[in-house]
Amino acid sequence: MDNIDFSASILYNYGEISSFFVVSLVTLTEFMVVSNGNEK
Repeated sequence: MDNIDFSASILYNYGEISSFFVVSLVTLTEFMVVSNGNEK
C-alpha cells in the first residue's frame, strides 16, 4: 500500500511540474511573438 501511495505522489508532483512548465512555455512563446511583432 505504501508503494502505491508513493507512486501516486510522484505522479501528482510530476503533473504539477508539467503544468507549470507548459504555462511557462506558452508565456515565453507569447512574449517572443509579441516582441517580434513590435520589431516589425
